Amino acid sequence: MRYQLLLKEILKSTERMGDEPRAIRSALQVMIEVPQQANDMMNVGRIKDLSTNVHQLGELKLQDMLLVSEPVTPKDTKDAEKKLKERRVFLFQQSMIFCDEIPAKDKYSSPNYIYKYELKINKLQHKEFKRNKELCQFTLVEVDAGNIRRVICQCKDDEQYELWVTNVNKVLQRQMDLIIALTNPTAALQKELLTWEIPEWRQSGRRHFSSNNAAVILSSHSNM
Repeated sequence: MRYQLLLKEILKSTERMGDEPRAIRSALQVMIEVPQQANDMMNVGRIKDLSTNVHQLGELKLQDMLLVSEPVTPKDTKDAEKKLKERRVFLFQQSMIFCDEIPAKDKYSSPNYIYKYELKINKLQHKEFKRNKELCQFTLVEVDAGNIRRVICQCKDDEQYELWVTNVNKVLQRQMDLIIALTNPTAALQKELLTWEIPEWRQSGRRHFSSNNAAVILSSHSNM
């Protein structure tokens, strides 16, 4: 924490002098992110009864307390999904883990988490990712071998809602891009070419890069 405060003061002084603070700003961002990531992984290590190897879950994107429903199937009544319970939710690249939280015994200890259920990211339906900003809720639908499960998540405020909706959408979109890459590699490559970023120092000589340019590159590769 003291390093963060020191860098913040240096950043303020640098900006007042009119110097370029890009390196200092980057260093400050690292000092903020690294402790947060370490804290996140310590929380992951306190999940009990987790059936999956944590290293197979991919990168941890987000974790927080949310109000969530139990997984609801089409056979369940509408009342079942209205019963929301506060749980610790971990959003990984490959899965969403839902846990009960056991509060810390005292100020010197940390809370523990009991695994309850999970939703596989590659089984979630992107088109069924429903959002209700008014209620700060979003709905996730998992389809696995014909079995459908739906989970409703409710956030405490607009800020938390936007954070979760944005991160969940990014994870789902990454899965969609992966599926496209596996089923249609040419289309995936063309999409990647169209999103290439040109370095700032080359912006002055930049030409418009269209789908025709991408097609030419793809054609040249296919003829090699």
